[in-house]
Amino acid sequence: MLNLFALFYLGLLTDNVTGLKATNDKIIGGTAAGIGQFPYFAQLSIGTKKINGTIMTTECAGTLIEPSWILTSAHCFSRARYSVPSYMYTNNFVAAFMGSNMIYPFADRIAVRYIRRSYIHPNYRYTQVPSEEFFENDVAVARLNSPFILSEFVTTIRLAEEKASLCNKGIIIGSGLEKKFTQDRTKHVEYVLIRPKTSDKISLKPRVRRRGVFYTEMKWSQGSPVAGDTGGPFVCYQRFKPIQYGIISDYYNNARTRTSITQYEFVARYLSFILRVVPLNYAYQPKSKKESKIGPLAPRPLTSASSQRSCDVYLLIIVVPFSVPYL
Repeated sequence: MLNLFALFYLGLLTDNVTGLKATNDKIIGGTAAGIGQFPYFAQLSIGTKKINGTIMTTECAGTLIEPSWILTSAHCFSRARYSVPSYMYTNNFVAAFMGSNMIYPFADRIAVRYIRRSYIHPNYRYTQVPSEEFFENDVAVARLNSPFILSEFVTTIRLAEEKASLCNKGIIIGSGLEKKFTQDRTKHVEYVLIRPKTSDKISLKPRVRRRGVFYTEMKWSQGSPVAGDTGGPFVCYQRFKPIQYGIISDYYNNARTRTSITQYEFVARYLSFILRVVPLNYAYQPKSKKESKIGPLAPRPLTSASSQRSCDVYLLIIVVPFSVPYL
């Protein structure tokens, strides 16, 4: 009876395009996620280098697209300041966390899997100019040492098909969504309901314009992505089911309008690459040959571990009798 009521209530809040509906055009920013609300969301901790015996790490986000595979941004693993060395994978310093609505350092119970190796798009490009970074084909997949055990708190997400149209409103999810220019960090995974835009609809055009990307723009005070959210998803809901359309790649600020502009890689553009690396259970064949022009797309590991440990960790997840996503 509870689930039937939840479905009825969910139907009042959703539509067949996005699955989420706002009461007005204002962005809902920095809303704390409920337990099991986004079970496909993954938090990543990536060891980048060792300094005086201390492992330096960077944080990213991602999604579980198969029990043993994470989809995220390429620059989480390679940029000017670092390229993840193989011993980080060998010694389990590259990890994925799922199953909690809390940020992993604060979560009492969370599922953990270590990343065995990462594959970046063969045409990934990183460019750095004074005070600015630019990414192109910023997509990567990472293989886990062992698969996550699927449950109502840990699930996979389906990817948008190649010719799918972007929804009018979607959500972004992250572990670093917070008010800009403050040191206060939330302990919760958070989400924002927002409208996607093309480059001609944002207040400040990017210095480097690219095809196959889209944008969002929001006020600083309404919760916007920060560094720890790169690699995270832009999700549309279709008939109550989440579909990933974008990957958070980059963001920059417009001081004049006091807004933050986020750039996303369009997932559908990279299906050929993803399908050549990841054995998706629902795999479909791309309908076009756009990526065939860039040459062979055989999996190319960024780094790989020559050996691996078998001591994967899985901590108990709280079970609650409510399986419908909170909205």
